[in-house]
Amino acid sequence: MVLTVALSLVIVYIMRHQPAIGTHSDSILGWMMSLRFLPPVAVAIPLYVMARSTGLYNHKMLLVLIYTASSMPLAAWMLRGFTDEIPRELEEAAFVDGAGHVQVFWRVVLPLLMPGILAAAVLTLALTWGEFVFALTLTATPEGQTFPIAVWGYVSEFQISYQDMAAAGLLAASLPMLLFLVARRHVITALTFGAVTEK
Repeated sequence: MVLTVALSLVIVYIMRHQPAIGTHSDSILGWMMSLRFLPPVAVAIPLYVMARSTGLYNHKMLLVLIYTASSMPLAAWMLRGFTDEIPRELEEAAFVDGAGHVQVFWRVVLPLLMPGILAAAVLTLALTWGEFVFALTLTATPEGQTFPIAVWGYVSEFQISYQDMAAAGLLAASLPMLLFLVARRHVITALTFGAVTEK
């Protein structure tokens, strides 16, 4: 989640301040979002082969990289909507006062982007917390497995422990639900950007 939001912030900020990239930002973000439409099953087997050949099979770092790459398009798209709402005059005033790009980002842009960052973080966590296909395909032992795979472990060849599955499922759902309740206003704002256009 942290890696996804951080990289998405860098991408969106570069698009905002580089005219050559900014003119094609819609196309770039559209192409990034199109990658989200790939079903996980379509890329799980190639990733399994790559993980086996590189020695990353059953390592959590591989899942972190995959989840970051798959979540970044949505996070970047959301943060782009929030950055478009920040008046450029604020940044220009900071530049006139002698601030550099890094100072402008940390002292002007980042505080104003906090609602968008919170919304992107919550949705990123919700998308990756319950991911099943990659975690099942690319892990083999409890040391590398995620929570949904542990819940699935209650299904055995001879019985299904419904009580344990229900308790574990409730625990698994509680964290995303609590975060969504805390940040629901910002998440709804992020999801409805562009829903109404002014004439």
